[in-house]
Amino acid sequence: MKFLEWAEQRQQQPIAAQPVISYDFDGVLHTDVYPGTIHPVDFDTADLTPNLPMHRQLRDDARKAKIIVVTARNQDGIMDDAARQFVRKHNLPVSAFFFTNGGQKVSILKQQHAIKHYDDDPRMRAQLMDTGIEFVLVRPQMESTIYESVKKRKKTKPAAGIFFTDGRAVLMLKRRPPGSNPNTWGLPGGHSEGEETPLMAAQREAREECGKMTGKKFGVLTSGAWTCFFYQVPKTFRCEISEEHDAWEWVKFEELKHLQLHPQFKKQMQRYIAFVKRHFA
Repeated sequence: MKFLEWAEQRQQQPIAAQPVISYDFDGVLHTDVYPGTIHPVDFDTADLTPNLPMHRQLRDDARKAKIIVVTARNQDGIMDDAARQFVRKHNLPVSAFFFTNGGQKVSILKQQHAIKHYDDDPRMRAQLMDTGIEFVLVRPQMESTIYESVKKRKKTKPAAGIFFTDGRAVLMLKRRPPGSNPNTWGLPGGHSEGEETPLMAAQREAREECGKMTGKKFGVLTSGAWTCFFYQVPKTFRCEISEEHDAWEWVKFEELKHLQLHPQFKKQMQRYIAFVKRHFA
């Protein structure tokens, strides 16, 4: 049964007969890029990888209760629309959405007579104390991997790169021997210098390795000490590569598998492509 059909049938049932169970959105129904993030910048820059165990839990709860989403998001037409789009895309049986600027969740949960609330913010436990509302703390889906990455990031010099794309192809550079990972193809990028932020490092490396920095940033994903920024370009452009590389090419997504890829890019390739396709869709 599709989401809209389910929601319409559910709304026709007597509300008094339905227990209400609430879910937070950020970090609960999807996996945040960083653990502990209150809410992502927007729909395109967040890592909205579905938190599948929680989706299964939500569908199981929906068999016996009315499901609502009560989440700390600004009602600006973008943040709240992201949650609605996500729920529809994954066909989750959610009956209603309630968006707050933070600090109002408890009031909404009381008004809706919720019996249970899932949230990744441990502070909610104290706030729901003595309300009769059961609190369930949701751990990050990839908790061990994420936190190990955070620990390593403190010891490893951060690096960043840029995924230039027109929605169909990505700019790839081929590393010149005898440097690290010679003859492999990867994104323009490198390690931060001094007090550079990852974005500053990525932009500097792009200018050095491509001869220019262009496009409009539409997202960012991280993996350990590596940060990838995504830039949409109106059309492909010519490169003036540095001595670190001996070739450049705009490669269509479906052709990437035929290249000898840099290990870091190869590991993240499918994630990056899915992220870009979602943006352009």
